[in-house]
Amino acid sequence: MYMRRSARLPWRRGPVAWRVALRANEIRDELGRQSRQFLSLRATARLFGISTQPLRDWLKRRNVRRDGPRKQFSTCELARFLGWLQARAQPFTTDRYLLRLNHSNGRPPLPFDKLSSARFVWPRGRPALTPNELSQRIGCHSSLIIKAINAREVRARRRTAFRWEITRNAWSQGFPLTLISTGDWPPLPAGNALTLAQVSRYLRSLPAPKAAQPSIEELIDEGRLQLRLRRGSRQLFVTRSSLKKFFNSMQKGA
Repeated sequence: MYMRRSARLPWRRGPVAWRVALRANEIRDELGRQSRQFLSLRATARLFGISTQPLRDWLKRRNVRRDGPRKQFSTCELARFLGWLQARAQPFTTDRYLLRLNHSNGRPPLPFDKLSSARFVWPRGRPALTPNELSQRIGCHSSLIIKAINAREVRARRRTAFRWEITRNAWSQGFPLTLISTGDWPPLPAGNALTLAQVSRYLRSLPAPKAAQPSIEELIDEGRLQLRLRRGSRQLFVTRSSLKKFFNSMQKGA
């Protein structure tokens, strides 16, 4: 029986590290042409041709570090990391894919586990949602919801000849206990200047699936959270007004 273990080496997270290692020389040449000495998380992901999640995994494992201002990567650190991957990354064989799909007890996941374990807020004033709108809130692909419709796990109706829609009542009957009331949302932290740790804990408490959970790094990079320094302190703080604005936008979308 396969027992899932914590992946301590980056190439055991999937084929991403191997793909980056194959393109390392090309990426290193592009780094040399950069006019900036420091790159954000998203800019680095675009340069590597990957999503931001593998970079976050590597940061947690301390395989790469943010050694620049405002949690950015220096080009020297990225060049070092590319060489590190070239020396250690290994091909990701196809027999590993099935192992990653299994749970820790060794059984394969049930077809619609992701839908039945979802927790999200149904948007106000919307009696029905399309599979694409639901998938954005659940953190899955819309094809999974269409498969659930075809398997009669949830009732749906035709919005157009080629487009489904699912009512709130039909979703609750098909996947009970997955909808969250807006009254259950956590209150904003107190104070006008919030530490990054406070904001990070608050974002993790929002009613969103882990895959779609907004991260503080993404919101800062996108300019949706504003940073400031306190006089006499080198610590960064997030303004409560920007967090409140983000909270209101989340509720309007809900």
